[in-house]
Amino acid sequence: MKRRDFLKTSAAAGVTGLVGTGCSSLRKTSPYTGPGFDLHPFIREHPEAVFINITSIESKRDTQGIHDAAYSLANEILIKSPSGGFPNNTKITCKPNWTCNSPVDGKVLYENLGINTDLHFVEGFLKSVRYTGPQEI
Repeated sequence: MKRRDFLKTSAAAGVTGLVGTGCSSLRKTSPYTGPGFDLHPFIREHPEAVFINITSIESKRDTQGIHDAAYSLANEILIKSPSGGFPNNTKITCKPNWTCNSPVDGKVLYENLGINTDLHFVEGFLKSVRYTGPQEI
């Protein structure tokens, strides 16, 4: 089974379980119509797509550049929505890719950072979402 098929099947099973007879909370909620935020329309219209963000960062050691690239990316992905979308107080889950990569003698091994989501990227992305908020398109 391909990863994409697994995710689709898992998501469908999860939604079916929530909306089933045992849980009525989702059926009772009304669609949000106030101001808030949403995904960029192009991303929303292409849920099957995989998007790649190419940056000008030349080194894994350019922590400020990584932070700034993520900050900018968050402003492109999430947009302000005058009606519909999600309320501004919606909680957003951030799930970085963590695998085994621990510092050796208190030093970061930059050669091994490719297998993890960079902490500076996560920080920049979440700061953008939290402090600036989504931008209007």
